[in-house]
Amino acid sequence: YQGTFAYQKIIEVLCRSVMDPNNYYVICGTYRIPLYHGLTAKKKIEDVINSPSFSKSSFEREYESRWSDAPAGAAFNVNMISALRQVKLTELKNKQVKLINANNSYKEELTTLQKELAQYNDKIHNINIDKSTCINTKNNYLDTINNLKKEIKDLELELSNIESITNNSTESEESNLINSYYQIKENIDKLNKKITLSKIDRDKVNNDIIELENTSKTSSINISKLERELKENELKVSKLEVKIDTILNNLNEDYSITYNEAKEKYIIEDNPEDIRKEVLNLKNSLKDFQMVNLGAIDEYLRVSERYNFLTKQKEDLNKAEATLLEIINDMDSIMEEKFNKTFQEIKQEFQKVFRELFKGGSANLYMTDPNNILETGIELEATPPGKNLKTVQSLSGGEKTFTAIALLFAILNVRPVPFCLFDEVEAALDEANVDAFGEYLNKYRNKTQFIIITHKKKTMEFIDTLYGITMQESGVSKKVSVKLNDLTKDNK
Repeated sequence: YQGTFAYQKIIEVLCRSVMDPNNYYVICGTYRIPLYHGLTAKKKIEDVINSPSFSKSSFEREYESRWSDAPAGAAFNVNMISALRQVKLTELKNKQVKLINANNSYKEELTTLQKELAQYNDKIHNINIDKSTCINTKNNYLDTINNLKKEIKDLELELSNIESITNNSTESEESNLINSYYQIKENIDKLNKKITLSKIDRDKVNNDIIELENTSKTSSINISKLERELKENELKVSKLEVKIDTILNNLNEDYSITYNEAKEKYIIEDNPEDIRKEVLNLKNSLKDFQMVNLGAIDEYLRVSERYNFLTKQKEDLNKAEATLLEIINDMDSIMEEKFNKTFQEIKQEFQKVFRELFKGGSANLYMTDPNNILETGIELEATPPGKNLKTVQSLSGGEKTFTAIALLFAILNVRPVPFCLFDEVEAALDEANVDAFGEYLNKYRNKTQFIIITHKKKTMEFIDTLYGITMQESGVSKKVSVKLNDLTKDNK
């Protein structure tokens, strides 16, 4: 579903799938929309709720605006959305707690390994110092042994020299030599003992050096192992920190809430494993939904705002239309009343004026459709004296003109005006009728001012002031005015 109906359908599917899974259609105005139910409905609902564009406040406003007058079976369980969000937050919170605990455990293990590594480094340093000392001692012993060997060689050489001269010496010399011999022999024994002791010390130092070298190798192996473990733990810590940051960012972006706020607001009361299973089931259910137009919410808000604006405008127009129709009806009633009244007055006055101008005869006005006064036509009947005519078309030109003048005078009698212009209205009249026309004009002398354009001399006799254009010189027009009242007075 696309557009506004996608968003509306999600609400309807959510309502009916929760309240009555046995229904297979949702009634929306004049539409029958297929209903997803069971795990399919739950899965599609969770996809919508977990989408980045989902807004709980907009969703609830849409529900209130569209379903405030809906039947009870279509009621929307807003707590279901809150429960889903709480379950999702609880799951994320549990994962985060586990990751934080694992991170702390790795950090403690890392600290212990670092301490052990420092101790091993101290031992290696001490072993290196002892090794250097032993090597120096060994070198000293070797030097001593070499010196003793050199002395022994010198003594042996001296002894051989003594033995070579034994036969030629005197007894005293022999005695001295013997004493020297024994003394030298004693010195040689002492030196041999020292050499033996030095060899024993040397062997001991060599054994110590070998032992230290073995210990150094073992320590180096342990240090290498610890360094590898340290690197692995540091890598695990980095991965855990990145994972924690990702979870915190998802928590903030998807639910607009921090870890501390989630920890305070959403407390786990049920078994976390049951909650995880429920969340997994809801996710699997939402995967069965069809593709949802994620822009439907924004589109709905835009169309809804436009719809509300146009609805308000329509209501204003309907109110204005009703007001105008009411005014028109009132005006129609008033116009009908006034038109009918004025028509009757003009009708009576027309009959009177016609008889006065024609010196007899009869005339009448009547409506063609009295039941529809606003759209009715008006017919005129005139019968001059001595004639039996039914229609105006049967009258001569002068009679038609005089009848029209009679109607005009009748209207002026009913609705007087201060000013009136006639343009050769009496041109088709004969002298007698012109004279009757002029005499009737005198009745308006103190009521209405007339301007009459005419070529009839008889008409001019009834005029107070006469205006004319003359051309005394070729191409030069000149206005001439004459007040006939002044001339009449002078003549008198």
